[in-house]
Amino acid sequence: MFFSLRHINWKPTLALGLGCSLIAYFLLIKPYFNEVTFKIYIETDHAGLMEFFPPVKGIGYSHAYARKAYFPRDKSGHIKTVDYSNPKQALRFDPTVQKGNVLISKLIVEHFGLEKVIDGHQFDTHIARCEQANCTVSADGLLIEASDVDSKVFFKPSIVPLFFPSLSAAILALAFLAGVLLYQGGGAKKTTQAKRGINITTATRVLLAFLVVHYIAIWIAPFLGDVVNTIGLIILLVSGSRRVQKNALASLDHLDAYIIVFSTALVVIGIFFMSFTSGFFDALSAATTSNDRDEVSKRAALLQTRTDIEQNYVKHFFAKDTYINLDAKTKIFGLGFTPNAKSILGRDGWYFEGYGSRRVEQDIVKSYDNITDYMGLLPFSDEELLQWQKVLEERYYWLKAQGIDYIFAIAPTKALVYPEKMPERLFKLKNELNQQTRYEQLVRFLKDNSIVPVVDLRTSLYEARDDYPWPLYYRTDFHWNYLGSFLAYQFILQELNTHFPKYQLKPQNIDDFRIDTNDEWSHHTFLKLAGLNPDEHKDDTYLTLHPENTDHYAADSNFIKHGIYDGTIPAISIGNNGGNSKTKIRTIESEKAALDKIFVIG
Repeated sequence: MFFSLRHINWKPTLALGLGCSLIAYFLLIKPYFNEVTFKIYIETDHAGLMEFFPPVKGIGYSHAYARKAYFPRDKSGHIKTVDYSNPKQALRFDPTVQKGNVLISKLIVEHFGLEKVIDGHQFDTHIARCEQANCTVSADGLLIEASDVDSKVFFKPSIVPLFFPSLSAAILALAFLAGVLLYQGGGAKKTTQAKRGINITTATRVLLAFLVVHYIAIWIAPFLGDVVNTIGLIILLVSGSRRVQKNALASLDHLDAYIIVFSTALVVIGIFFMSFTSGFFDALSAATTSNDRDEVSKRAALLQTRTDIEQNYVKHFFAKDTYINLDAKTKIFGLGFTPNAKSILGRDGWYFEGYGSRRVEQDIVKSYDNITDYMGLLPFSDEELLQWQKVLEERYYWLKAQGIDYIFAIAPTKALVYPEKMPERLFKLKNELNQQTRYEQLVRFLKDNSIVPVVDLRTSLYEARDDYPWPLYYRTDFHWNYLGSFLAYQFILQELNTHFPKYQLKPQNIDDFRIDTNDEWSHHTFLKLAGLNPDEHKDDTYLTLHPENTDHYAADSNFIKHGIYDGTIPAISIGNNGGNSKTKIRTIESEKAALDKIFVIG
């Protein structure tokens, strides 16, 4: 053995070992225990929406927990991660919300480092049943002929790779061993030791033992090698910083032993880094074997290689999400601010959009700064206001010449409807400055100077926000919810009737709907933007509106089947398939509609 059992101080050794096991459990096991990732490869004859429904204890299958993916026509691949915390029930998969064929050529399921690839006739052993759809298994995969009703495919729990308890036990055992090695790294006093340095014999044996543990871990499961690498590097850095003194190399008695330690450490660090940069040699080879000898091209290729390596490292860094989540929790719940500028933390756990850049159309990327605008410090110039008036009026008169009436509405930001939920310092400064936002400035200018009908939704929503038991916007996202959008629909129709008396459209009343609430919901995209794990912060409210009177809607309408929610009207991509000029549209058809056509541009 590399240290004597008689010289072990058992209490602190066991304490440190158990401590490392506890840390490994919370960092490496618990966050990923129920997380299942599906990589699905499909071929369809139409564009549409597919959904994964994990079974939820006490609830069953709910749209609030579903993971949605919009797919184009023809071949496509998608990756979705679900919280499969109830593995005794089947996983539900809705291939499409409309009639058509969907061919699943391959399905890759990942769970806690394990992977199962399903293709061809293998689907036959994993399908529990198909509802409102005809399922056929062949060498090409699983063909689903969906009807115009709500088609469902239920996969058996066996589709998820079986998680062996020995796998988590191996991780905990490795972490315990790491803690023991860390405490016993100093070894016995009688072993070879530099006068002011580290214990050479013990350090060498520990590093060699680490390599043995590393390869045993890889033999158990490939990803365990990453676990060992992480623990080993931490031990190396912590132990080295504690034991190596400034002048330790000045009085070496055994130079060969130090060479062994140094070489072994290089091997350990090399294994650690190379396990996360598997694309290194491929990228480097592509850059250096180019036939183009031009120096500029070579430099560009090498720069691209560096970028590829960096991206590969970031993508495959073990427990990356865990560290990002830890950083976000520390800053949000400990220090009271978000770790990035795209989202800011307000009062009572409300989040608001900050500043940054985003794609607004095709390849056009624009910057935005909602904070400066909210403070009234980013006003439109007179020229910009006149340009807005010119564009809108040209659109208004052109449509009027085609026999089409036009009305203009702007969706207000959450800060304009709930200003008191903004951070206290910003709210106070806003009141002191008393400056108009761009929204307020534009609406007032158009009402005073333009013939184009304008709907001021900010004022209407602000006045109506206290009339309901739920907020009109999500707390953990900057969009309005379906109650807020429903009220906006009512206000727009009221303005439409005022400006165009010939219509006199009668909007639905909120009392005509049953409102289902899910108080354990979170907006995945926005919380991930803030660095948080959405599954750990399901404390927002999701509203689904179900019509009580179905006479207003077509018999096969999704409004009747599922109510008003995110997937009620699937998006369809139209335009040039060969370029980037695709446009997404949503269509509703009903013979009972009061108007022939309504076209909403957003």
